[in-house]
Amino acid sequence: MLGLCALLLAAYAVGSIPTGYWLCKYFFGITITEHGSGNIGASNVGRVLGKKWFIVIFLVDACKAFGLLVMGAAAGFSLTALYPVGALLLVGNAYSPFLKFSGGKGVATAVGIISFFLPPLFTLTFVATWISVLLLAREAFLASLIAMLVVLVGLASIGGGDVFTYMTGVFFWLLFRHRSNIASWCQKRRKV
Repeated sequence: MLGLCALLLAAYAVGSIPTGYWLCKYFFGITITEHGSGNIGASNVGRVLGKKWFIVIFLVDACKAFGLLVMGAAAGFSLTALYPVGALLLVGNAYSPFLKFSGGKGVATAVGIISFFLPPLFTLTFVATWISVLLLAREAFLASLIAMLVVLVGLASIGGGDVFTYMTGVFFWLLFRHRSNIASWCQKRRKV
């Protein structure tokens, strides 16, 4: 029990590390929250610094989540016991004490979670769908949500189960975190 509590605390702490914010601040002298969309995530970092930095931040944030979950599994925790660990990684990303309890949208963290709990094909499907939708719609938030929906459809097609329920929760978390993007997009569409 004590070990799981320590892992949960570690999940929140690791999730809360603001990779994009720190990279921009300490390596480029830029406060990323004052540029672009104001978000600290990979999409906004890429928008401000260039595509290669999008890839760097996305991979680091995804690997943080994946790595901690792998450590939990290596320590002997069951997949079911690791579900709340994934959840706290997302919460830490969204409500970081390093940023006065604000944070990112959690897409890269979600990809790290998908990569751990699901076969590699699902991660590849997410990434391929994300890129395709981004190229067509030019909206990163829309690409993220549709990619997650495609993952859910794929899971449902093979039976779903507990992991389907869990990933549905991840989808609704992403939906919640992108609510301002959704509202802004809908408002723009109404004006067209």
